[in-house]
Amino acid sequence: MADENEAKSEDKATVEISPSEKKVSDEMPPTYDEANLLTGGEEPSVKITSNETKIDIGKEKEATHGLTKEELMKYANDPYWVRLRWILFILFWVIWVAMLAASIVIIIYAPKCPSPEPKEWWQKNAMYKVDVKNFDDGTLNGLKDNLDLLVESGVGTVYISSFFQTTGQGTRADVTDYQSVDSQLGSLEDWKALVSALMDRDQKVVIDFIPNHTSEHHAWFEQSASNTGKFADFYVWNQGGGQSSPPDMFSGSWTWNADRQAWYLHRAGLGYPDLNLKNPDVIEELKNVMKFWIDTGVNGFVVNDLDILVDTNDESDEAPLLSSFRAAVDQATEDTGVPCVLMAETSENIDDVVQLYGDVDNAGIGGKIQLPLYSEQIANPTSASDLQARLTGFLSKMPNGAWPSFAFSSMEKGEEMTDAMTMLKMLLPGTPMFTPGQELGLDSWNRETAEEQKTAEESHLKVFSSLASKMRHQESILFGEINQNTTFVIDNVFGLTRVKKGNPGYLLLINFGDSEAEVDVSEAKYVPEGIRLMTRSVGAPETEEAEEITRYESKSVLVKPSEGRVFTFVPKYD
Repeated sequence: MADENEAKSEDKATVEISPSEKKVSDEMPPTYDEANLLTGGEEPSVKITSNETKIDIGKEKEATHGLTKEELMKYANDPYWVRLRWILFILFWVIWVAMLAASIVIIIYAPKCPSPEPKEWWQKNAMYKVDVKNFDDGTLNGLKDNLDLLVESGVGTVYISSFFQTTGQGTRADVTDYQSVDSQLGSLEDWKALVSALMDRDQKVVIDFIPNHTSEHHAWFEQSASNTGKFADFYVWNQGGGQSSPPDMFSGSWTWNADRQAWYLHRAGLGYPDLNLKNPDVIEELKNVMKFWIDTGVNGFVVNDLDILVDTNDESDEAPLLSSFRAAVDQATEDTGVPCVLMAETSENIDDVVQLYGDVDNAGIGGKIQLPLYSEQIANPTSASDLQARLTGFLSKMPNGAWPSFAFSSMEKGEEMTDAMTMLKMLLPGTPMFTPGQELGLDSWNRETAEEQKTAEESHLKVFSSLASKMRHQESILFGEINQNTTFVIDNVFGLTRVKKGNPGYLLLINFGDSEAEVDVSEAKYVPEGIRLMTRSVGAPETEEAEEITRYESKSVLVKPSEGRVFTFVPKYD
């Protein structure tokens, strides 16, 4: 029992107080001085351990006081403290300036992640090549009246093929005046009204440029044939052996001119006399022609007949010749602030096309020809694997970083695959070019059909418009990588992904087979578990699939025969 009481006493904090003190404390709380008497002037201290509480009585600590104002002022003008303050002040600013300088040095010299050069309008936009004679009513005003339909479809650049004045008996190359509009199409004022309407709609316009030859009825040729002044040497003349003996045929075809009693060269195959492009006066006149059309609002030129532009025996003249034309568009860019472009439409083999680029800058723009228009690189693929091989082969031959064009026809695989081939052109890293009607699934343009497809629930025009307006300007399309890791083939289905970090990704699937295919694309690079349908071909055979479905698991994606589908997704990075 004693042990028990002892244990209890250890669990309590005890303070012994006399009965008289207890009685006083019960009746009235002590004053401050009285409390001090209880502790003898010391401050209580409580110590707590695991099994007991003790109160220690200590002495009250003395209060501390800071320096008074008078005491502080004694140091205000003290030389020692003044010097110390100035030293600290100067040291602060020295350190601050040093940190600022170090930051600038780091910013300037530290390795940077290179930012891609911005793309120009002709790289972003879908290009629409129009032969005015075959469009609507065959006039410039007819084209102007239909511009709203072109704009709504997503077309950004209108390429108007030759509309210069001709004899009316030949082809577009039978030019009688470089600075006049073919009277069958309209007037120069009609042309200016068309360009103004294009500019109002933020559309760019590109035209043909035919620097190699003119008509025999061109004023330059007539004066050259009469051996007049500077025009005497504007064309390539040769006396040969007289009328009965033409010059060496190796360099081209020759035609006898009775007025000059000499032969003139023509290599276009239609008898049009070749200009003497070694004559600086000829080059200057051609540059004046370019300036004339630039002043009307033209944004670029497509050089025609590039393969015969220079003497086949002296191809070294090609570089300075093209440089002269390039200088003209570069000067226009500087003068107007709007990039003017020099293109070339050619059917040469791919190796010759590569040479047209010259040095390529960071934006993929060629140093000689900014953009060759070449249509044979992926023409009419026969299967998914054939398309992959053609695409890989073409891109591997391009100069490093060069921006190509894709002018192959969307109709080459038939109407049922028009949308699929349009999707391919729109997703590839190059400028897509179309001719009127392709956006409608037709061989030629038809206003009535365009109006019908514009309001239809689904149509070729709506597929084209969705891709041209919503996707073509996306950074994944303009800057995304494309290589052997971003294309794939699963049985009869061709696949292509376009991705750039920080942007939505795009997936194209084209079924080249004649039966429905269910493919697993989950192993494709960057493709996540879920993808969303953006657009699909119209007119594909019906299946039991609910067409309202827009979200798919990437391991099970259905593609109908001859169908193309474009999906969007959030890229998955390893």
